[in-house]
Parts: sequence; C-alpha cells; structure tokens
Amino acid sequence: MGSLPEPIYDTQIAAMVCGLGDQVGYDKLVKAMLDHDIDKTSRFTDWSKRPLSNRQIVYALDDVIYLAKLYPLMRAKLEAENRSHWLDEEYAKSNDPATYVTAPDAAWQKLKVRNMRPAPLLRLMHLAAWREREAQSRDLPRNRVIRDETLIDLAGSNPKDRNDFANIRNFPGGKDGKLVTPISKVLDMVAAMPSSSLPEAEKRSPAKRPPAAVMELLRVLLKHVTDKHDIAPRLIASADELELLASDDEAPIRALNGWRREIFGDLALRLKQGEIALAVKKGRIILIENNG
Repeated sequence: MGSLPEPIYDTQIAAMVCGLGDQVGYDKLVKAMLDHDIDKTSRFTDWSKRPLSNRQIVYALDDVIYLAKLYPLMRAKLEAENRSHWLDEEYAKSNDPATYVTAPDAAWQKLKVRNMRPAPLLRLMHLAAWREREAQSRDLPRNRVIRDETLIDLAGSNPKDRNDFANIRNFPGGKDGKLVTPISKVLDMVAAMPSSSLPEAEKRSPAKRPPAAVMELLRVLLKHVTDKHDIAPRLIASADELELLASDDEAPIRALNGWRREIFGDLALRLKQGEIALAVKKGRIILIENNG
C-alpha cells in the first residue's frame, strides 16, 4: 500500500522484556498471560481453498483476537516495572521504512564473506543484486530463491557450463535447474567487465580472538543479569556482540548504550577491569565488589 502501518506493538519483543523467554510463540504467550490453549491443528491450512471449516475459521480468529487482550496486560506490566522505554529502540526499527528496503546493489553486504579475492567478490556482488531483484519481484525471502552459501559457492567456483552447476552444493535443480540460465547470464556479464571494475581487495589484519576466559565470564554475567531482571539474554547482547565487548571496551554494540548499559554494559566493563568479581553463594551467582 506504499506506507507502513503505525504504531506497531510487537508482542513477541514485549514478551522478552516481560520475562516470557526468547522468541516465545503466540500460542505460548496466550497460555502464559491468559491461560487459554489455542488449537494449532489448522496451522497448515491452504487458505486459498473454500469452503473453510468451522475449526479453520476459529483458528484464524484465535490468531488475532487475543492480541487485543494481551496488549493492555503487557503494557501495564511494563509500565509498572518502568520498562516501557526499553522497547522504544526496537519499535523505532519497526517503524523505519529503511528496515524493510534493501538496494540490490548493496545486497552483497548482508552476506558473511571473509577474505574473498576481487574477482569472486565482483561475481558475488552481481549475483546478490540479481537475487535481491528476483526475491523482490517474486515477493519471496532471499533464501527461498537461492541460499546464501550457494550464492557464495557460485561466486567462488564460477561454473562455465550446465554440468558445472551439478557440483554446486544445494543448487536448486542441479544442472537442469531453472536458475542455470539467468545465473549464467550474470556470470557472463561479469566476465565481460573490464579489470577496472574489480573491487579493491580487503586489507584486514588478522582478527584477535578475545581470551576464552573473558568470554565465559561475560556469558555468566549476562545470564546473571537477565535472570535477575527476568528478560531474554538475546535482548541485551548476541554472542557476536559479547565477543566484540570482550575485545573492546568501546565496541559499537547495543549493550553499551541506553538501558542495556545501565543493567549490563557498565557491569561488564567493571568486570573486565577487575572492579567486581563473580562468585557462587548457595548455588547462585553473586557479584562482589573488589576493594583491593
């Protein structure tokens, strides 16, 4: 319709702040907060077929009607615990059109690629752009068109004919797949480009992995903090973000900003600097001030 619906209130994100787990499903959320069991037997219904049975109609209604009951309960709980502002950053992303738009020419940047030479990287850039346009025109997730790792394999191996496509892992349909022709056209187009089109090789210094002991301490601290506040760990920091934090006190991560810093980030920095320590008392993790 050309615009975003607003305001958006994501009950799954709110559930993580309410202490209901990481990515809790709608049916479990309804059970936890309303003590009602949703019949999920119609979840695989082909909704294009008619007539619908009464069971299917009830399932379709159940999928939305409880949101009206959940919303005020969740909002009241978060306001009572002074956590409503914890959701502002997450919902800001939901209401930003840029969250949902990927320019085809920039699609390759979403792929996890390390130390790829200029020629394969150029192929990957154009293959990713082709896949993005294909996914958008067909209204499909990118990986439903072709998987990331397959795209990277194509860029590296640069198949020359149909038989070569049979050696590409997970290539849809193998050498007889319908994507052979359009992908071959992309590869031929890249092959015809002048050498000046090649991207510059990335100059990366070998990444230093943080000490394993520091990572383990941060994981324990994160578990302690999220248990204390009854929230999902993923809402504070991912495994990759913890690794960055272990190596850099000024890492550009969520945990060092806003409310996340207040409840976890500052403690993590103090732990790294030896100002606090972790200990076990009566089977539970506790924090100890290091006055030495």
